[in-house]
Amino acid sequence: MEWGRAKTILILAFLILNLLLGYQLWAQQLDIFGEVDETASVVTETEQLLASRGIQLDTSIPKETPRANEITVRFLIQADPMGRTMISPPIRGLDLFGRTDWQSTLSNYIDHVQEYIPDPIMSRPGVLVLDQVHEGIPLFEVNLSLYDGGGQIESYSQSYVEIESTITEKEQKILPAYRAVEFLAENYLQRGSVITDVRLGYHGQSYNSDIQYMAPKWRVALDNGSIYYIHAINGEVEIP
Repeated sequence: MEWGRAKTILILAFLILNLLLGYQLWAQQLDIFGEVDETASVVTETEQLLASRGIQLDTSIPKETPRANEITVRFLIQADPMGRTMISPPIRGLDLFGRTDWQSTLSNYIDHVQEYIPDPIMSRPGVLVLDQVHEGIPLFEVNLSLYDGGGQIESYSQSYVEIESTITEKEQKILPAYRAVEFLAENYLQRGSVITDVRLGYHGQSYNSDIQYMAPKWRVALDNGSIYYIHAINGEVEIP
């Protein structure tokens, strides 16, 4: 009798557990499909707004909304604004934007180079700029700059950090890129503006300190060189 009762209790427990797991899966799927529908709606609204205000979009806007957090970093290497490290012999034929073997080439001269990605917006004639990344997201103020002289890389300057801490334990859902662009178009951008890049990264004010606070922000670049930063958690805008 006792064994029969125990089996009944176990069966009921498994049924309840299956129901709970099934509900959890259903809720997750509902949330995912809801986000997809919302994203499609936001994309349409933003594109219509840009067209109505005569703002041109010369890049794709990220549709993904990853989770991120505010962080503090410690500089282990600080770039010297008055000096560069020479590369000998100079590197010829390095193409950061068209080839994938540039990291192995640079690793013979520069430490931690595998942790950087090219930043075409901040690069300029004679200087190729790369950003250090944290969990796939660039740190806009932590750069490796490669100096090109006559078609060859002759020197570099480098900053490098370690992540000290995150402000909150749980990563936060961020503002969709389309919403950030939409807000800029409504409140800041002039008719005729041309958006050339929209990218998520960590951004903070530079201070004379080894420790720096950085927040996830959408960087929106225009063809005239202006750059806007939109805080991806609270929506605050930093204008050029």
